[in-house]
Amino acid sequence: RALATVGRRPNNDIVCRDLAVSGRHCIFYCEGGGEHDAPSVEDSSTNGTYVNDDKLTKGQKRRLVSGDIISLTKHAEETDGAAATPRVQFRLEYSATTAAAAAAAAAAAAAA
Repeated sequence: RALATVGRRPNNDIVCRDLAVSGRHCIFYCEGGGEHDAPSVEDSSTNGTYVNDDKLTKGQKRRLVSGDIISLTKHAEETDGAAATPRVQFRLEYSATTAAAAAAAAAAAAAA
């Protein structure tokens, strides 16, 4: 099982310096690498992680599909009247081949 952390702290696998992003905002998991082993995301932030604009709360995990949009910052409507800023978002592109390669790389790294 491979994972990647995302957040503002420099020890994350993916670092995002936006102040609205938590120190460790979310964790992506890639399980197994088989055709039916889609990746998932777990929220570990204060303000939530969004999958296709559905808000996940701290500790909540969601299975992902290719094309999902993962947002680390709030909708403009949720910013309490503050000036709208661009959202921090990722688009997931997933294939079983990519997942298998990631799982194999993680297994090799763990064995080293």
